[in-house]
Amino acid sequence: MLKIISGKYRNQIIPTAKNIKYRPSTGKLKEAIFSILTSGEFTGNKLFNENTHILDLFAGSGSLAFESLSRGAGFATLIDIDTSSLKIAEGFAKSLNIENNVNLVNINALNLPKANESFNLIFIDPPYHKDIVTKVMKLLIKNNWLRDGTIIVIEMAKLDDYALDENIEILREKLYSKSKLLVLKYNN
Repeated sequence: MLKIISGKYRNQIIPTAKNIKYRPSTGKLKEAIFSILTSGEFTGNKLFNENTHILDLFAGSGSLAFESLSRGAGFATLIDIDTSSLKIAEGFAKSLNIENNVNLVNINALNLPKANESFNLIFIDPPYHKDIVTKVMKLLIKNNWLRDGTIIVIEMAKLDDYALDENIEILREKLYSKSKLLVLKYNN
């Protein structure tokens, strides 16, 4: 069972599809992500405010985006290839009365078009063992999804490799059980 950990919507249960096709972040890993992001170490403790725009790639249930909105982020875009997951996320946004703060996009994250806007914080949680992180990072840069100072959080398989552009700074890399957590910053 996925729930929102903290903020305005704390303890709200995040609905998921019955025949789940994705691997949601574990509660422990989600807590670790938000502990790092709210520490103020990289963002001066100003990351979650009404001007913060979140991008949740491979969003699935939208757990990371909804947690961010609960903590005060102003807007979230959820991108996923699975229509049923996005429909469930849409229903959850409506139940919280934040449907105007959520944009749902049904596309393959490996085919990202040119961006209409850039984002303050990007979550990337792709399927494990698919060699996706390097490809997606190149697309985000090439198609202008990043702005100077964008924080990027990636959850990937512990043993998966990745390559980063020279403008990407590794702020934190941690290993958890079968997962690797990367916190990055784009410096343009």
